[in-house]
Amino acid sequence: EEIRVMLSPEVHTIIVGRDRYFPWTKSLEVEPDKEIKINPLYVSENASGQMITKNDPEYWKIRNQITSNKLPTEKTPRISPDNKYSLYVADNAVIAKIGTTTTNVIKPETPIKNVSFYKDRSDAVVFSTGNGVFVIEIDTNSYQNFMPIYKGTKPVFIKNDANSIYILDGEALMQVVI
Repeated sequence: EEIRVMLSPEVHTIIVGRDRYFPWTKSLEVEPDKEIKINPLYVSENASGQMITKNDPEYWKIRNQITSNKLPTEKTPRISPDNKYSLYVADNAVIAKIGTTTTNVIKPETPIKNVSFYKDRSDAVVFSTGNGVFVIEIDTNSYQNFMPIYKGTKPVFIKNDANSIYILDGEALMQVVI
């Protein structure tokens, strides 16, 4: 749904809220006679999905895909859905590259285990580190929204499709809606 709001030319901080989703915040500089389109991240406060048990014929196939998944490197990056960005991990930092410009998205203290683009977007990254799976915006020029998707023990994941990921946490395997 599109909402149009007229704002005075200056810097504005916008907060977008939705029931059962984390709030999204962004600072924007509004220029005279210019239109700005925003694309908020909607991340559910309570992840939903389904468990995949060892009795499921797909369990071992999905588990093996997750455990054999390698982090992208500068030479073998993940490419965004719109082909604008490449994404990789170097020195435990998530790096996004557009053309020759690189952005250090985040460098957590705990090792990064997986990284991918969030949903069908090129402006946000989903990654796992420590005891969680998180999403963070690539834009480091403004407030960088950072939201948890899943908290567990030592989760690793692979992207299933634009709207879900498979998370393996110990022996527990689940498909989580993003």
